This record gives sequence, C-alpha cells and structure tokens, in this order.
Amino acid sequence: MYPNISATLSAVDDLPLPGLPEMVMMCCLFMRLVYHVVLRRSVASHFKNCYRTCMQYETKYQSIVLMGKICSGKGTQAHYILENFGGTLYSNGNKVRETSAQPTVFGQKMKEMYESGRLIPEWIASYWMTHALVSQYEKDRVIFEAVAKKPDEAELFHEIHEWVNRPYIVFNLDISDEQVHERSEKRARDIVDSPKSVDKRLEEYRTYTAKSIEFFRSQGTLIDIDGTQAPDVVQEHIFNVLKG
Repeated sequence: MYPNISATLSAVDDLPLPGLPEMVMMCCLFMRLVYHVVLRRSVASHFKNCYRTCMQYETKYQSIVLMGKICSGKGTQAHYILENFGGTLYSNGNKVRETSAQPTVFGQKMKEMYESGRLIPEWIASYWMTHALVSQYEKDRVIFEAVAKKPDEAELFHEIHEWVNRPYIVFNLDISDEQVHERSEKRARDIVDSPKSVDKRLEEYRTYTAKSIEFFRSQGTLIDIDGTQAPDVVQEHIFNVLKG
C-alpha cells in the first residue's frame, strides 16, 4: 500500500516552527559546515601557495640529498634548505624512529636494527624512497636526509630521477670518525649515540654508504663539503651551489 500523502503533509504542517534559539543553532551549524568544506580549503591553499612563493631563493633541483656520517650536520642543513628554498623534508631516519615506536612485529624488528646501529634492509629503504618520489611528492621539491645509504639504493635513486627527468644533487658532509664520536657524545639523543652503536654505524658507513657516495660522484651529481666548518659556513657553500 502507498502512504497517505495528504495525511503526511498535514502532519508536517502541524509541526511547530523552530524558535529563535533553534534557528540560531541551525545557522551556526550551517556556517561551520561552510567553513570546513569551503573556506578552510581555500585558506589552506592560500597559505600553501604563499609559503611556496615567499621562499627567499630558487633552485633548479627538485631533489636535494644530504649524505655523510652520523652527526655530520645533515639534519641541520636540511632544515636550512627547507626554510629558504621550500619543499618537503623526507628522512628515512625519522621514519625508522617512528616505526620503531609501533607495537608490531615490524616495529620491533626496526627497533632492534635502529638501536644496534645497523642500516635497515634495502627493500624497505628502496620502497619508502620510491613511494616518496613517484607517489607522495611527485611534483614537490624534496630534501632527502638519510637515504640511498646502500649502493643499490643509490643506483635506484639515480635511475628514477633519470627516468622521470627530475634534476637532483647530493651534498656529502665530510667529517672524521673522531668528530663523529665527539658530536655523538655531546648530542646523546638516544641509544644510537652510545659508543657501541656509533662504532657500528661507522662500520656500516664504510661498508655501504661510502660506496653510494662514490657512485653519485661518478655520476657528476655529488658535491663534497667540509662538514667540520661552522654550520653557517656549510650553509653558505650549499646555498651557493643550489642558486648557481
């Protein structure tokens, strides 16, 4: 059977009209909806565009990589670049620390590797890096810190950039093992700054990362910088290359 339309309309007509408090509440809810759906997106887009256009410097490089031993100043210089050239900061080190805090089997394995000073498996590092380049930040400038630490990862990084015609540059911040130990002792961020972990990370650097650096040097995409200099001096050198 079909509903009685006349009775339904009559019942609606009998409903009391909303009072002033109810109408005010309805208007407030409507305005909040408009803000969240329209205005917030517009404001976010405006500030994002403003952030991009108000950068102090421009560079042709879409990917900027900072490499070097532990405590060589990679994170510091990455933030300098980000503040002055814009873009997105990507750090495998940060991802490892975040993953290590997760109460999962994967997180536990990452925690063990991180605290021991060993590099993460190549398949994880390459997956994260590839996803960042071809999916997450395809159209953005990316400042990479702690990536391509193994030779195969470096070759993959180069191949992706060649394939998508994305210009990149690598800065190698060079410091001695003695300076690594001194800086790690002063920083004492967590267990990775312990002498045992630092020694393992230096061993991993000599075994793997030094070869990655040589690969980038052979491609003509690497700039060596004396990382023992004051941070502002290192920054000036990096900025001059990026602006050139």
